[in-house]
Amino acid sequence: MIRYTCNHELLPMVEGLLAANGYALETPLSRYINGTHLLVMTRGDGGALLSHSNSSDLASVELWGTAQSATGLLLEGLPFKLEKEPDRVLLERQLGIAEVA
Repeated sequence: MIRYTCNHELLPMVEGLLAANGYALETPLSRYINGTHLLVMTRGDGGALLSHSNSSDLASVELWGTAQSATGLLLEGLPFKLEKEPDRVLLERQLGIAEVA
């Protein structure tokens, strides 16, 4: 999985880029759970989760599947900055630990 963060106001542009490159919105189109807006888009065996919490100006974009690297390159080509979360931080988050040995 690859994870990016950006200002939540940029999510419509990220969604548009993904849609223009073959990603489709999953039904239901979006969910609002515990103060967090979630949007899932899929393409083949991969997908993207766009999420934004009401308590933060930051949003996250998580990519998974075989095309995640190519999709990441598309996102990195946008005219605004997305922060890519380092692999180590992502692994720690997934494992639920403070440090990976």
